[in-house]
Amino acid sequence: MKKLTTALLAAALTLSASACVAHPQLTNAETCERIISVMASPPAGKTGQIRLGNQIRTIEPVSSDDLKSTVEKLLAYSNESAKAEPDTAKAAEFFAEAQKTYAEFCPRSQ
Repeated sequence: MKKLTTALLAAALTLSASACVAHPQLTNAETCERIISVMASPPAGKTGQIRLGNQIRTIEPVSSDDLKSTVEKLLAYSNESAKAEPDTAKAAEFFAEAQKTYAEFCPRSQ
């Protein structure tokens, strides 16, 4: 019985450890494509901005180093826009900063 319990415990630990494997980092082109697909038709309203933020969050951990700040600014824009009383000037600033770095690394996709 102890051997069976030990084997099951070892199998469970192995499975949980394999779930913690780091995801491969995307290239600039791949990150640009993901940003384009998410931002192609940004949803309106608070609920839409929450959805947009959730989609951007999936890009953030795997984005290229050059575009990490762009993804972070887009996430900040989405978070600010989803607030009950958003600061539109701050949201516009986040979006403008994201566009600036996006244009620097994704020039042909505009």
